[in-house]
Amino acid sequence: MIISKHKNLLKKIKIILSENTVLEKKLLKISRKIKNNLTNYDWVGFYFSDSINKKLDLVAFSGKKTEHKQIPFGKGICGQVAIS
Repeated sequence: MIISKHKNLLKKIKIILSENTVLEKKLLKISRKIKNNLTNYDWVGFYFSDSINKKLDLVAFSGKKTEHKQIPFGKGICGQVAIS
């Protein structure tokens, strides 16, 4: 049952990715789908790496608003992963 639920979610995500719209809108829809379909997550987001300025930029998310729209490389868990 869980596998079929995940396969269904994956199909929905593939449909979103095939839409003729800007990437940020696609990522927002995908973050909402993941958050709403996988109940273990209360926040889902996509950060893009800005290697020139050494930071992560939040592009799209679903969940409570966050102050972490930019995360410097090396700061917190996400920032540590960015440099590793």
